[in-house]
Amino acid sequence: NYEDFTPFGPGILVKTPEDDYLAELSSEKDFTIYTLNLPKEAESNIVSFYESLIGAATLYDDRSEASGYTKKLYQLSGKYKKYNALCTNCATVAEDALLSSASINYSHQNIFTYDFNLSMALTYGFNIMPMGLEHNIKSATIDGEPLVLSSQRYKEGEYPPVYGPVEAPQKNKSIL
Repeated sequence: NYEDFTPFGPGILVKTPEDDYLAELSSEKDFTIYTLNLPKEAESNIVSFYESLIGAATLYDDRSEASGYTKKLYQLSGKYKKYNALCTNCATVAEDALLSSASINYSHQNIFTYDFNLSMALTYGFNIMPMGLEHNIKSATIDGEPLVLSSQRYKEGEYPPVYGPVEAPQKNKSIL
């Protein structure tokens, strides 16, 4: 969603059924699914976080007919109205959802610092980028236990997986 040749773009949130999105995503790129160790209350809080974003958003595009399944894109408002590759993006939305919904602890410092300049980002690494988010959640704990219970990396075209007669559990997935 970034504008041509710039690190900026509209803050867009896509609302779509999980399996349809994953199948479409798999046709375009590699991705990882994380099973998170979240209490039911935290799961509910994350859903509420995203519902509140959509409630304050405007419908940007409805691609349901073209996709063959429900796929609505919402233009977010407030601090997520405009994405920036260096400070406000899909990774920061996911981090905010997690941080506002559960008591998560991290094993290293300055993980979710948004008010920094480019030289600081280059010095400390791009922790707010999707790869930074991946590192952050892998090092996180909740109530002394690892936040990530398991992860599964899918190469382009590998999803949906075939598990055999019994499908693997689909508990608490987060997609990066």
